[in-house]
Amino acid sequence: MDSKIRPLSRREMLKVMGAMAAGTALAACAPQATPAPAPAPTEAPKPTEAPAAPTEAPVATAAPAATGANISYMMYVGEMSDDQVKQFNTDYAPIVLERIDPDETRFFAMLAAGNPPDLYRIQAPSIPQLIARNIVKDLTPYFQASPVIKPDDLAPGNYYYFAEDAFHIGKGKIYGMVKDFSEDYSQYVNKTLLDELKVSVPSTTEPMDYDQLAEFAKAATVVEGDKNKVTGWFFETGWMVRTWMLRLMAMDQSLYSEDFSEIKLVDNPEAVAAVKWHFDLQKAKYANSPINPLQNWAGPDFLARLSASVQYGFWFSGFILGNRPPEHPDDDILHIPAPMYNKKRMSPTHAATGTVMTQASKNPDQAWAAFEWYNGKEPAVDRAKSGWGIPGLKSFYALIPEATPAQKQFKDVMLDELKYADAVLQYNPYLLQSEPQPESAAYAKNSEPALLGDMTFEEMLVEIQEEVNAAIKDGKDRMNA
Repeated sequence: MDSKIRPLSRREMLKVMGAMAAGTALAACAPQATPAPAPAPTEAPKPTEAPAAPTEAPVATAAPAATGANISYMMYVGEMSDDQVKQFNTDYAPIVLERIDPDETRFFAMLAAGNPPDLYRIQAPSIPQLIARNIVKDLTPYFQASPVIKPDDLAPGNYYYFAEDAFHIGKGKIYGMVKDFSEDYSQYVNKTLLDELKVSVPSTTEPMDYDQLAEFAKAATVVEGDKNKVTGWFFETGWMVRTWMLRLMAMDQSLYSEDFSEIKLVDNPEAVAAVKWHFDLQKAKYANSPINPLQNWAGPDFLARLSASVQYGFWFSGFILGNRPPEHPDDDILHIPAPMYNKKRMSPTHAATGTVMTQASKNPDQAWAAFEWYNGKEPAVDRAKSGWGIPGLKSFYALIPEATPAQKQFKDVMLDELKYADAVLQYNPYLLQSEPQPESAAYAKNSEPALLGDMTFEEMLVEIQEEVNAAIKDGKDRMNA
């Protein structure tokens, strides 16, 4: 097997994927709004019929606000290029746009100083707390008046930006939108490698359940000496808690108490089962773990055929097509559906990287002009055509490339997954959910001694629960909740 590929660093790729830098302690800032607790999660609104998609890129015309202002936008340069900023400043003069690298610590420092960025790159797990703390602005009136971004055209990944309050995410006011998104629980498999291993290639139309995925990972694992030559399944450990949350949602349960004041893990049989599923795969070395570590990160290691499968969403197809060794066949890798829990087919996004406007923005109209441009005009068209992620607007789906057999296969599976993309995970508002989230970080800290036999599985669960509950208490104290 040829394992020579160009390995990008995990840090570099996580910037593109939408990972936020791990934050430090929260700064005291905006006045706190404390919504009344309510059961979670709530069901997202069903998507409306998509408007007819353009076959060519829509003509994007600038519509500058009446007066100029300096607008700051926290967004990675890989997601908003210097050339795009220059073009905006030409087309939208006298508005001046400045791009700032995302930095959570800097964001809260700027917020505390009374001069936050007007527009802020964010991911779904952090939205509930920022709503609770009255940090983000309700943009519903802007969406309703926009000729460019129409509420009925918003793709399901945007539901994380709909909220009645911090405890009811999925419908209500609109606080922002995704730049793009993916069905993050879907999978990729290496067909050629599976054929060599004489392991059946999973269906590209009918999903496995998670027990079947575990059996597949076992069958596709190859051990040489005391090390894996091939690992059956790779996954992103920082996102582990999101899979636990989806499993519990499929059971009509939650990982947290009704008021989100504590994580319910030790005495929650379904939560224990969710954690044990990952732990057992790691213990047997059928998945990556501290005792079976990745060489780089899951993307290049998968392309190097160190694993037979990996759990990533549609964005990963862009990475595959840009980094796959040229000698590998075009149909080497297949996109397959997300596994099921409880026979319920759900394939939502869990990151939903996008933009919010800060409540303290001094120039919201001009900031909206930049928001509308980035999410509905030239930059959004360019992203849709790149194939790196699903557009935030349904009318842009037709712009996703499908010229090659591989592109078409990736896209066909993704479009079918969108039929099951309505679910919305209700993240805990008391936790500022930088990556890795507190729950996944607690697992990462305590799983290694448990995997090595220095701690029992049950002791590990107790440690995770205590650490997460301490983080929740700290969050509540900071929010005066």
